[in-house]
Amino acid sequence: MNTQEIIDRLRGLNEMTSQALIAVRARCKIPEQPKQEPEKAATVRKLNGESGIGEAKKPRVLPAKHEPKKKPATDKRQGKRPWADKRQGKKPAANERQTEAIRQLAEKLGVPMNNPDLWLEAVTHRSYLNEHPRFRLGHNERLEFLGDAVLELIVTRHLFENYPNQEGDLTNWRASLVNGNMLGKLARELGIEDFLLLSRGESGNIDSKARSFILANAFEAIVGAIYLDAGLERTDAFIKKHLIAKLPEILEKKLHLDPKSRFQEVAQKKYTITPAYKVLKETGPEHAKKFTVGVYIGEEEIAQGRGSSKQEAQVDAARAGLEAKGWE
Repeated sequence: MNTQEIIDRLRGLNEMTSQALIAVRARCKIPEQPKQEPEKAATVRKLNGESGIGEAKKPRVLPAKHEPKKKPATDKRQGKRPWADKRQGKKPAANERQTEAIRQLAEKLGVPMNNPDLWLEAVTHRSYLNEHPRFRLGHNERLEFLGDAVLELIVTRHLFENYPNQEGDLTNWRASLVNGNMLGKLARELGIEDFLLLSRGESGNIDSKARSFILANAFEAIVGAIYLDAGLERTDAFIKKHLIAKLPEILEKKLHLDPKSRFQEVAQKKYTITPAYKVLKETGPEHAKKFTVGVYIGEEEIAQGRGSSKQEAQVDAARAGLEAKGWE
């Protein structure tokens, strides 16, 4: 039997099946369904959950799981500071009172101010940010780093251009100008202390050594701010007017020598004896000891000094010895 014969037989069977279905419908009084267009038939099969002959059954697609929205990543270094707001263009309103105060400081120092934020940051101590985490500026340590370098450059250049002395002398003179004690005293003289932004705890330590250290750092930070805001020429004029102007007095009174060096120099000249220092007393716990030291010329005790370290107590004793002998 060839292929054509098979096809003819199948057609015959199909016709017989169709006639049998018609007879069954007529006998059972089943109404004949109207013919549907191919697209409608496919839609009916889909609604009934059926599939056409030879039609591949589509895989069931599960609904996507609900995923919670991820929070944007934050930089741990930012802490509670509002840098995210700044990136989005949102910036807390400036504190007009602080800005006005910093303008007064610039006028007091005789320096024109263009960028109040630089000056305000220069007087902001790290402790202030601990109590004001949403303060819009940083602390002054970066400006202090810059100001320290600018200050040393200006002083060094002035000494090099105006004094023919050897390197050792120039180094000592520069150190007498840019050391912490000198800068702290100068900051107080200029009234910078009144403009510092400190924590409540630091604000109460008015006469502490820590305050002197904070003032010295603030002075260096202000030098950095002036350099960025007004340029090197203005900064040079500021340093010469307020700091380098003190050099003649330092040289005249030999203040460039530390108290121990000065006391030793005079003692050797007058007595041909090198002073000696002895620890007389130690008090307090290990982590907070206090030392009392005596300075002696031969067997004679000239004065006593106190400090939180032996070196500090020796310097204090030498300073007291200069006063006691009238050698200042």
